[in-house]
Amino acid sequence: MAGALGGWQLNTIWFLQSGDPWVPRSSGIYGFGDDFNADGQGSERPDRPVGDVPRSYSTRQWLDGTTGLKKDLFPLPPSTELRTGNLPRDFFRGPGFWRTDAAFVKTFPVPIGRAEKAQLQVRLEAFNLFNRINLYRPQTNLASSRFAIPGSAYPMRVVQLAVKFVF
Repeated sequence: MAGALGGWQLNTIWFLQSGDPWVPRSSGIYGFGDDFNADGQGSERPDRPVGDVPRSYSTRQWLDGTTGLKKDLFPLPPSTELRTGNLPRDFFRGPGFWRTDAAFVKTFPVPIGRAEKAQLQVRLEAFNLFNRINLYRPQTNLASSRFAIPGSAYPMRVVQLAVKFVF
C-alpha cells in the first residue's frame, strides 16, 4: 500500500499571454466592399479613434461589456480619398489568457523477465486546472452588431485518467 501512495510526480505547464493582437476592420459599411485604397482588397483598417482609448482590457471588462469599445469610435477614411485608415496594425491586444495544465504521475515497475525493464505508468491529467475563463479574440468587423465582443471561450477544465505501459 505504501508503494502506491508514495512516489507520485507532479508536472505542470503554465501558459501566460497578454492576448492576441487585433485591429478593427471595416466590411460592408460603405456598400462597395470597403476597399478604401482601391488595392483590390476589402476589409480595411479605419482611422485612429478620437480621444484616448485603452489598448487592452481585463477579462472582467470583456465579460460584462464595459470595455467602452464602440464602432463609432473608429472613423472611416472619407470615400473620396484612396487610402487605408491610419489605425496601426494590431493596435489592440486581448483578451488575456492564462491556463495551468498539471499531471500527477506514478510509475510502477512490472517484472517481465530478467533482461527487460517494463513499467506501468498511471497518470491523472488536468487541463485548465483552475477552470479559468479564457476568451477568444473579439469580433473585429465594424459592421457587426457584436463588434468588440468575444464570441466564445477556450475549453473549461478537462480531466483525464491514463494508464501507459512502457517497455
